[in-house]
Amino acid sequence: NPAYPNYGISKPYGERTAKRYTQYPFIEYNEGIFLGYRGMEHFGTKPMFPFGFGLTYADITYSDLSLTPVDDGIELSFTLTNKGKTAASEVAQVYVSPVGDTPVVMADMELKGYEKVFVGPKKSEKVKILLPREAFSHYSSASHSWVKDSGQYSIKIGASALDIKLSGQVEVQ
Repeated sequence: NPAYPNYGISKPYGERTAKRYTQYPFIEYNEGIFLGYRGMEHFGTKPMFPFGFGLTYADITYSDLSLTPVDDGIELSFTLTNKGKTAASEVAQVYVSPVGDTPVVMADMELKGYEKVFVGPKKSEKVKILLPREAFSHYSSASHSWVKDSGQYSIKIGASALDIKLSGQVEVQ
């Protein structure tokens, strides 16, 4: 848990509050954006059940990744193949990671898209996902708006945050 190192470090304010909460320490949430799967990735923690785990029970393979810049973002396409004997659904997850230095602190990888796809037995399905330009942005507290970041990004597609099946890089202008 990314909040664990901060557990019990602050003191309650005021005598009345101190009496009321003496058995419950306080937590200062200093982990910033590194919550959930972002924190697990950033701090190198390997959870037993990573984000997105267990969303299918079939033997699904991923192949044929294509990353195409379009006017309003990046279009991804890839193929899902069900090698099993029964039909199944797969939730393909798209994570974006900045490559190199960034102007602000950013998560090592962030979920920016997903698609639930039904795949028949011994069949393949072509999947297309549009990552809008906003998928490559960060929120600026100084300007109170989203700022679009140009640069190199790694695109990772998988069945969970730790089960990455395909990856590629793209330049965002």
